[in-house]
Order: sequence, then C-alpha cells, then structure tokens
Amino acid sequence: MKKILIVGASRVGLEVARRLYNSVLIEADPALYTILKRQHPDRDIYGGDAGQAETLIRAGIENAEALVLVSNKDYVNLKVALAARDFNVPKVVARIYDEKYRQDFLDAGVTHIISPVTETMDAVLERVFPEREVITDIVVTKESPAFGKTINDIKLPPNCVVGAVLKGGRLYNPRPDVALEEGDTLSLVSLGDVDVEIYETLAGGFNPYIPSEKVVFMLRGDEDLQALAEVALLAKNLEIMCEVVVDSKGDKLRARAAVPLEKSGCRFSFNAMAGDILSNFKGYAMSFGADSGVLIALHQDRKGMLGHLIPIKYINGLLSSTVVPLLIARGNKYERILHLLDSSRVGEKCTRTAVGLAINTNSRLFALCPHMSGSAEHDIVRAHTKRMARIYDIDVIEDIIEGDPTIELVQKVRSLDKQLVLVYWESPTIRKDILVRILNDAGASVLVAEREAKF
Repeated sequence: MKKILIVGASRVGLEVARRLYNSVLIEADPALYTILKRQHPDRDIYGGDAGQAETLIRAGIENAEALVLVSNKDYVNLKVALAARDFNVPKVVARIYDEKYRQDFLDAGVTHIISPVTETMDAVLERVFPEREVITDIVVTKESPAFGKTINDIKLPPNCVVGAVLKGGRLYNPRPDVALEEGDTLSLVSLGDVDVEIYETLAGGFNPYIPSEKVVFMLRGDEDLQALAEVALLAKNLEIMCEVVVDSKGDKLRARAAVPLEKSGCRFSFNAMAGDILSNFKGYAMSFGADSGVLIALHQDRKGMLGHLIPIKYINGLLSSTVVPLLIARGNKYERILHLLDSSRVGEKCTRTAVGLAINTNSRLFALCPHMSGSAEHDIVRAHTKRMARIYDIDVIEDIIEGDPTIELVQKVRSLDKQLVLVYWESPTIRKDILVRILNDAGASVLVAEREAKF
C-alpha cells in the first residue's frame, strides 16, 4: 500500500496523521519524536531531518503517493520539497506562511500550496463582497501618492473599495484609520470597471520610459540593410526619427537603404560622413549627452567576433566613451523583450524601458527574476512590472532563475529567437560575459543601457 508522508508534528500534522490510516509522520526534534513514539506506539513515526534524502527513503518516499509539508517554518518545508524533488512524488502539498516564497515552492515541485494568509483574505472578501471583482493587488512605495496616508484619505469611486491590507505578512481589516506604509499590499475590490487613473492614485511613480527623440544607425554596407529594417520598424513603433549615418560617397547604398525605411513608415533622414566612418561615428556618438533622448544603433554579425562588420572591441569602445543607450541590431522583428529584473536604481529604470518597449512593439515581456532576490525592493519592482502590464494589456512571463543570473540570461537568450534583450552595465564581469556571449552564441538583438544613460 502506498504511503502518505507527513513532515512536521505540528497540530496540523498530527491531526492529518490521525485521520489518514496510511500516513507516515516524520519529526526532526529528537525530544518530540521520543514523546510521540511513546504516545503512539502503533503509528509509523520516524525521527530525523526530512531535508536529507536518506531520511525520506527510510520513511518510504520511494513508495509514497503524497508528501505533506506542514512544519511551522517555510524554510524547512522548502528544504524538504527540494530534497524530495528527485523521487517524483505525484502530490506534494505544502503550507506556507510568507507569500513571497510561493514561486520558490512551485519551482521546488510542490503541486498544491496552502496559504493561511491568502485563504483567509479570500474568505473575508467572499463574505463581504460576494459579487466582487478583485482588480489587483497594489504595493505601496515611497513614491506612491497613497504613502503615509490612511485608508480614509484615499479618494476612490463609489464602486471601488479597499478590501484588505497586507502588512508584513499579516492580514488587516481595512479600517479607515489604517496608515499605509512602504511595502503594504492593498487589495482593490470593485463591482464594475475602474479607470487606469485609480491604479496611479494608489501606486504611481512607475511610468514606462522610451527614447523620445531619434535613433541613429550606422550603415556601412548591404549586410546592414536587414538590421536597418529592424531599427526603422522600432523607430516607427516609438514614433521617433531614424537617422542613418552613411559614407558620403555611398549614393547607391543610400538608395538601397531608402527601401526598408520607406516600407517601415518611419520618419527618416541621412547623415553623410566623409572619411573613416567608424572613427567619425564614434566621435558623433560621443557628442550626445545622457539627456538627449538619442539611441545609437549598429549592426553586429550573428557570429560575433568572427563576423566582419563591427568588432567587439569597437562596441566596448562605444560603451566606455558614450552615455546614451546602444542598440546592437540583428534584423529581428521583436516578439519578445527579455529582461533581468533588478531592484537597483539602474535596474528599475531599465525595467521601465523594457515595459515601454513591450507596449510599443506589441511584444511579450519575459522578466527573469533571480531566485535569491527576495528583498522588499525587488518585490516592489516585480509588482510594479505586473501592474504596468495589466494597465497596458501586455503579456508578462516571469521566470525564476536559480543559478548565476549571467549564465541563466545567456541560456534563455539561446533558447528563444526573434527577441530583444535588455541589459545594463553593472560591472566589468557583465561587460565581458553577457554581451560577448550573447553576440557570439545567439541571434538576439541587444539594447545596452549605460550606468549614466537616461533610463
């Protein structure tokens, strides 16, 4: 007969074990294990750390139909779930106390999650607002207009109320005098449609950003025309000018370049440069300030350093000597915007850019979230990203990555095509690793944001 393994002799664990005749109880505390064995000599009770495979094997996990994780600590339940992942138990049920670990448990192979906080909130809303429509959960930040105010201070339409407030993992009744602090989560409840402005009234401070003036593209030969078509389409979607820098003697090339420009429907102009175009273009790019709203674009062969167009050394030179964003085009029509979520100042601004680009290019946004970044600041960035996606009706897919973010990003880029990858300068390691490996190993276009760029 298949067994049901229960980890944790909490009140819930003991009651579940009592009601299931084929249950096996595992308890790590030696003293409590001794007491349980004395009180229940006929029950299957094992002592030991269930986070160790040998303990699970001894308790019979290889012949288990379900694993129930009900210890009083999230990290213990998560550790056991990770240890049990290799045994392919059909059902893994876990109780969690802190909602920020929900995705971690799912990634660990948990099939059913029981959250007292969430289920209590749902029960309260169901009884108070039986015909409710939950609009969204909004995280309060210091930039939010609602920060420092009470529920009573917030002006909402008659058909919309605050259904619940979540503070530090605890659920609170939305009394009028409840003060809103950074990190609080408000559950909006409505009996009808609520305008976008209501979201901004509560959250605020996270508008998407896109370059606002023009994109400058360096055109050196026919090999660049496919990448120029990508840049022209981007300029059209962003409603900005596309300026094409070309050799002053390249009249025939200029004529051929007009075809993809006109096909895209963007506004465009040509800038003829005499002499060495690589040197002159670099000097031209250096003339733009961080607040110029200019985006520099060039074509890099899909084979990276083996290509004959723009060498990596030249790209690094542009990045080290300019402050404007740099787009390395590969001739893609964007279907995906891929971005590594980060809670730093630059990372948050780049997230705004990623959202803005997804909105304007009708692309899906793939947001990669580092596994260990469970800070309040990071959660706020994630919540804002999802909120903006709901407001502007874009598709966001969030992937939790467990290893080194640099390696995981490169692997994700390799697995997808027709995409734009948004990266930003964080350290020399990322300069050498992410950019070179993406350019060498993948066909994605890359938008690089400098530390001081206007993002």
